[in-house]
Amino acid sequence: MSRMKLSSPLLEEPKEYHSSEEKSPTPGQLKYIAVLSQQLHMPEPSVRTYGEAGRMIRELEAEREHRKRLKSGNPNTVRGTCYEDAWRFLIKQGEGELVHGTVESLGKRVGHAWVETDAGYIWEPQTQGYFTIKGFDVAANPIEEHRYTVEEASIMLTRVGKHGPWTDEERARWLSEGKYPILRGTEKFKQFVRDTVDDFALNKEEYKNRVESLVPEVKIQNIELTGSYAKGGKPTETSDVDLLVEYSGVLSEDTVRERLLGQIGGFGGSLFDVVVNKVETKYW
Repeated sequence: MSRMKLSSPLLEEPKEYHSSEEKSPTPGQLKYIAVLSQQLHMPEPSVRTYGEAGRMIRELEAEREHRKRLKSGNPNTVRGTCYEDAWRFLIKQGEGELVHGTVESLGKRVGHAWVETDAGYIWEPQTQGYFTIKGFDVAANPIEEHRYTVEEASIMLTRVGKHGPWTDEERARWLSEGKYPILRGTEKFKQFVRDTVDDFALNKEEYKNRVESLVPEVKIQNIELTGSYAKGGKPTETSDVDLLVEYSGVLSEDTVRERLLGQIGGFGGSLFDVVVNKVETKYW
């Protein structure tokens, strides 16, 4: 059954600008509040300002999800996907910062994740939309706890095995000074490359199985190590070490790359950057 996706009325701006607590709710906000109230069989609440409307929408949406969990018979059965969605958005964009913190919902603070882009906007996973930083403050009253770069978020998923939130102990273990990065050209990096190449040679079939499990819709023709700065494309002790995946099938290179990005761990748990190449089907 297809699900109708509503555009977020939180992003609508009144034609005349006033402070967020003075300007009136938009027609879209009021209509969405009426729809949510009807779904929840609740009296339609009265809101006077744009900011109040934004907060009320978040509270009504949270109440709707809470009732779904209660109806399932187990409050923990239905689990939010904000941490996973925010992580995937960050990795796909390849820039910005992943933010973990809390937002206000039904008078309580709940854990949440969002992305702050390099352009200075907030991408919010629940609405799948963009906010200005000021608009997000008004709508969600967020409290930031931790920020992660693209590299740090990739490391944490690979090392910890979940999209978040991550504990102080996990951050200290994997993001402390000396854990990363291994700088290209140093003796430590040269040894890392040698170990990575040896590990791949011994376990190539396991790496291929891992890739196939992530993109079962396509045929993996070959996987090899490659070097971003290497002569002839082969990794050396002074080059990056990437994973080249050659495949055939209907999926685009962008789709396959997105599926694999941040998912293939090499020697010592390090993440491979992935180079994807769609090729003709090989017949033997």
